[in-house]
Amino acid sequence: MLSLSQPFKYTSLSRASDNSDDAFEEEGFADKPMRMTPSPRRSFLRRHAAKLAVGVLLLLTLAAIAALTRAGHLTIRWNTSRLPFNQCGSTPAEARARGCRFEMHNFAWVPAACYDEELGAEWDSHMDWTFSRTANDSSDTDAAFVAACRAGEVREAWVPWYQHMAHCSLIMKKYMRSVMFDRPMDNWTADWHHGQHCNNMMPRYDVDPWFFNSLLHLKFPTCDYSWRDAKADPKTHGVMPTWHGHQ
Repeated sequence: MLSLSQPFKYTSLSRASDNSDDAFEEEGFADKPMRMTPSPRRSFLRRHAAKLAVGVLLLLTLAAIAALTRAGHLTIRWNTSRLPFNQCGSTPAEARARGCRFEMHNFAWVPAACYDEELGAEWDSHMDWTFSRTANDSSDTDAAFVAACRAGEVREAWVPWYQHMAHCSLIMKKYMRSVMFDRPMDNWTADWHHGQHCNNMMPRYDVDPWFFNSLLHLKFPTCDYSWRDAKADPKTHGVMPTWHGHQ
């Protein structure tokens, strides 16, 4: 490929040149400047010389690539893998720098395209969500720890069962809204196993709703449209028995 790293510069002749051939003013040529009209053929060649040169070089380059490919010396492969629509990194600082949003209910930093404004506002409007540093201990917390959890700065925290089930309800709404409005979806919301876990846990009436038995881990899921063409596998997407786990 032709690259012009420096622009062409055309330097005019100096009127103060020592060369007598350039001193037109002394001979009276300044009053009646001479105009040399180039022939049409020369004007055409001058105007199109650069274009012709680029075209010739491009053809030669393509011919060389084709020859090398046929000879087995050059192989061109296109990347057909599905890249993530976006991802928030691995730390809260990286997530903020990339313009990501924190989903408190899901304890996840997600790209803005995968953040549901209405559902996020609904969840964040409740100030009674609580977090603990220790399992089965509602006392191991304080205002600073809760504030850090709400801001997405804590790697893990324990929450009561009712808060876990409220998250399940909200994430199912998010899944349905993403499909209905044809939005990209984070791979945690779109995960079959997590969705089935929520469906099977929500009917549990035998668990104390105030029991701090649910551990949240800070997540940085991907965000894309892969949910559209995800094919169900009967071996891995089978229906699990109701009330699996949390026995």
